Amino acid sequence: MRTIIYENVEIVGDVNFENNIKLPENIELWSPPNGSVVTLSKKTYSVKEILNEKLITLRYINQTNTIVLNSKINNLILQEIEIYDLNGQLNFCKKNINSKLVHYNLIIPSLSFANYLIRLKTNKGILIKTIIIQ
Repeated sequence: MRTIIYENVEIVGDVNFENNIKLPENIELWSPPNGSVVTLSKKTYSVKEILNEKLITLRYINQTNTIVLNSKINNLILQEIEIYDLNGQLNFCKKNINSKLVHYNLIIPSLSFANYLIRLKTNKGILIKTIIIQ
């Protein structure tokens, strides 16, 4: 990001639309005393980091047929969830959730004892988790 000083706008040249990266003549950029580059940083997570760092936890409560999802990422939005058995058969699907994934409870139909793949579509991408129903 560049901040342009506008007090000399009358003498600044035109932008060359064939090379709009090149600054026009006589343009003056703001250069603060601590340097011309200001870095704004906010921790963002890739899908790989979300899975590897266990930033999302998932558990199934058998008595109530509830999947409990927790996230350590405040701005993660759950958009849809799909549950597949290991044969690729879709067992459950819920779309248009659009809920923050800090703590989310989802009541689902009863699942038999087996391993399942849970596909979570979020605003950061698609995450696949496994869950074992015992």
